Amino acid sequence: MMKQYVLVVEPISTGMNYLTDIVRLGYTPLALFPYLEVTAETAAFVDEARKAYAGSFPAETLVLYAPASYDELLAQLKQYDIVCAVVGHETGAEVGDRLAADLGLPGNPP
Repeated sequence: MMKQYVLVVEPISTGMNYLTDIVRLGYTPLALFPYLEVTAETAAFVDEARKAYAGSFPAETLVLYAPASYDELLAQLKQYDIVCAVVGHETGAEVGDRLAADLGLPGNPP
């Protein structure tokens, strides 16, 4: 049987809490850190924070850092059997909604 994934877009803050439940329910968490258009200083801060969060994710979690190209990201994600997509933090809401729609998953209209 192929692994089934639950996509968590921007799994920081309260979104981190989804990961353990996803594993407990028998799915593999797919933690996606979306590409953010920010200054170099902000990007350095965000990258450091994301690495700190990722260090405490369950071992089963697959962590992805989104490329700048949405089309490349979508193609990459289509390789996985994603059964559900949730947004873990407000910075992932826009791309999370768009991904859910483009992957044919339930969600908010983008």
